[in-house]
Amino acid sequence: EKVLRKELKRKPSNQEALYLLGVTLWSQENHKGALVFLQRARANASNQHQKYLSTLALCNVHDAQKNHKLAIQLAKKELSGNYEPNKLTIKLINLYLKAECWDEIREIVSALMPFRSSNFEALKMICLCHQAMGDLDEAINLALEQRDKLPEANILLTQFYNERGEFDKTEPLLREALKSKPGDSHLNSSLANLLGFQGKFDEASGLLSSVSE
Repeated sequence: EKVLRKELKRKPSNQEALYLLGVTLWSQENHKGALVFLQRARANASNQHQKYLSTLALCNVHDAQKNHKLAIQLAKKELSGNYEPNKLTIKLINLYLKAECWDEIREIVSALMPFRSSNFEALKMICLCHQAMGDLDEAINLALEQRDKLPEANILLTQFYNERGEFDKTEPLLREALKSKPGDSHLNSSLANLLGFQGKFDEASGLLSSVSE
């Protein structure tokens, strides 16, 4: 922080230093200070990438302050209706979910649909939006359609089947997901918990041991 402040005394318009100092202050939960420097970073952005990062950071700070309306306005302005599977789009979806803006969520889901076969983050957000809107069947159907192209879809399916209490479908999906992501601690823990619930304690213990190693 001291180095960044020193650099800004030398060159007050240094966009990178402004951004880094803003992010540093945010990590320290100094939201007021973070907003000051991130707003300056956004104003001094010399390219779209710098502006995008500054906007995303500002949205995160406003979200932390529960100022969701301002965060939404910033994200919408930056995205200008061009919804692609990036962090700012995901941030806007999460903000809309908190505000229960269902029509706006449907608009983004529609825009993300062309990406669902090639980008797991897009598929994930589409499915989670359907889940949040109470259409779990559609979320499951979309994940099932893409699981051959995107093996990570099995992770989503385990979550959805668990929600419906269909644990008999969850175990084979977790095992299949582990084949594509061997050693994944979250998948190992999820399968171990499920096996423990089923009384398969020896296998569950072995999986938990592999996680802790």
